Amino acid sequence: MTSSRRGLTEGTGCGTGATVRSVTTIDVGTPRRQQLVMVVGAAVMAAFGLLVVAAVPFGDNGELPLVAKVAAVVIGSVMVLPFLGVLALRKRIAEPRALTIDSAGIRYDAGPTLSFDTKWSELAQVRASYARKPSTARSPWSWRGLRDDAPPGGSPEKKLLVSTYARLDLIPNDDGFGDRHPTTRRFTRTMPDPDSDDAPRQAIVRIPFGNLPHVVGLIDRALHEHAGDAYHPPVNEGFAWGFTYS
Repeated sequence: MTSSRRGLTEGTGCGTGATVRSVTTIDVGTPRRQQLVMVVGAAVMAAFGLLVVAAVPFGDNGELPLVAKVAAVVIGSVMVLPFLGVLALRKRIAEPRALTIDSAGIRYDAGPTLSFDTKWSELAQVRASYARKPSTARSPWSWRGLRDDAPPGGSPEKKLLVSTYARLDLIPNDDGFGDRHPTTRRFTRTMPDPDSDDAPRQAIVRIPFGNLPHVVGLIDRALHEHAGDAYHPPVNEGFAWGFTYS
């Protein structure tokens, strides 16, 4: 994962009056290590699932009750499903994704079905946001004193393994944003205003990047430099429980 910055020269004929426009490009694709962990973990679980199913005819000398046999087949089959899911999504998981932020706006390159390009004038507000899913690395006692105000990456002194789910939140200026950028419609949701408990819920376009804690700071610095009045500081949504992190 890298962030690269480069200067692009804009100007006229003889090189006079040229200006330099900085561009920030952030790699937001799934890291190879995460891809490997995903595939290996799903494959190991699938192997155990197949062993469970294969062992059904031989359990208790083949005299297992029918209910136990059905339960074993169901459990084994469920253990195979994550591997099938990884296989089905392998292209999307491995596909390069990049976020480019400059003085003109934001471009998201993530394949034909997800990419978009928007100008700052189309946005009322833009921000990085993140939520974390903690898990104890030692024992349940590590939960004591757990805070949700730690920076992305969590609270190392609590001996926690923390997954940080990074997102880019766009708040459009008008209701026609989705018509102009149809690939963003799947990311549109209604969320509370982080700055006011009394304000009505707002429609935002939330682009999820997965467990990439380091991109939060990179995105925020680029937005602070380029977004102007639309810039909003990062929003920490605390700990995410269950299966929804974005």
